[in-house]
Amino acid sequence: MKALWILPVIVVAGPTLAQTPDIPVNEYGEEQYGGDYLPTTSANLGEYYIGSPNAGVAVPDALLTLPQSVFPRTPTLALPADRQTLPNLTPFSVPLRKDFAPGVGFNGGFNGRKKMASSGTNTSPDAIMYVHYVDVGQGAGAILEFPCGIALIDVGGEWADDGVDGEIMFKNYLDTFFETRPYLDNTIDVVFLSHPHADHANGAALLLPEAGGTYTIKNVVDNGLEGSRGMLGKQTKFHKTAAEFGAGYTGVTVDAQVTATGVTNANIDPLACKGVDPIITAFWGGRPELANSGQYKNPNNHSVVVRVDFGRASFLFVGDLEDKGVVDLLDQYSTNPGVFDADVYLVSHHGADQETTDQMLAAVTPRIAVLSMGTADSPDGFTYGHPRITTLDALQQAPAVVSNDLPGGPVTVLASPSAKSVFKLYELTKEIYGTGWGGTIVMQATSGGVYSVGSTSKR
Repeated sequence: MKALWILPVIVVAGPTLAQTPDIPVNEYGEEQYGGDYLPTTSANLGEYYIGSPNAGVAVPDALLTLPQSVFPRTPTLALPADRQTLPNLTPFSVPLRKDFAPGVGFNGGFNGRKKMASSGTNTSPDAIMYVHYVDVGQGAGAILEFPCGIALIDVGGEWADDGVDGEIMFKNYLDTFFETRPYLDNTIDVVFLSHPHADHANGAALLLPEAGGTYTIKNVVDNGLEGSRGMLGKQTKFHKTAAEFGAGYTGVTVDAQVTATGVTNANIDPLACKGVDPIITAFWGGRPELANSGQYKNPNNHSVVVRVDFGRASFLFVGDLEDKGVVDLLDQYSTNPGVFDADVYLVSHHGADQETTDQMLAAVTPRIAVLSMGTADSPDGFTYGHPRITTLDALQQAPAVVSNDLPGGPVTVLASPSAKSVFKLYELTKEIYGTGWGGTIVMQATSGGVYSVGSTSKR
């Protein structure tokens, strides 16, 4: 049996994620909405088109070039006049989803994509993409590397008294990434920020020219929430400053979405690779109308959910969605849960307790799971207790489990029984990887759906 990070430690220092003193935080230092710290909705969310992921219900090709705003939010479906001959088979507003009955073949995508990447006769099963799950300590940051460009999903990281600076770790990795790929010309096709918490979004400022960033950012996508203070202010400044330098912008909110197939547009999915065209679809996002109530006071439940298809390979990123957000997400897509069926699942909220449920795993049916989290011996690792033993149990124990067994057999890692507790030894038998156990994880995926996993040296 192999062992990784097997020495339990006790750390007493606390996190310093919340960097603005007058903003409410929870017991872990995460910013919360409430009082006079509430988000507004961006005045420019962008137009949404019907998503076409390689999973879930089918959508007639003729509808894929129509913006979602043309569909009235009424209990009965009324197609635009020039589409009246189409069958009523597309799920639109929530009342209509309950009556949806799939039954038409699907062969399309954003702006009239003619064939699904996994089914095109001229598509090579050997095209390759990579996902770099960057070690940023307690936090998240990923680089998606396609044959024709890159996307970033979150650019945050730990920011604690022990000197760990996750956003610098991410930027250093990104700079080295570009240095070894000069043909990319320091160009980022799209930056996704799942939600405005420091461990997911703090590094965004370092990408801007005013911070010395030498990158060309073509598009920014976030949850559409704005404000002038705290991480809301940083998220707002990032997308507005990027737009001033020519970037496109879309804010993904829940109330503006109409279909049960997710949303897309030229900002969300700007990539058009030859041979295998990546398909990027967004779900969920900001719910400003609920930001001062219940569990929606936590920005975690306003996370943008992103699905990426590359031929037969598929990835799902759910930000920090907590149990309430997960329940509501699955309810919103109750007529189309297959839309979340993906091979590789970035586990919600760094492996926090109760966010990874059997219901979510049954919808995702992951072959591989990845955790982006800090080490057991870091202040934030101890304080948050990520990943939780209960979450790893959920990933490995029936009724819904990660399906792939670990290549090479079981390994022993560290996991926490609760927040601020001594980490314990835990045996992994399923294909589950964590940045806090082995450093940056680099996953290769072929368009035929074959995966291989490596990692960098531990910091």
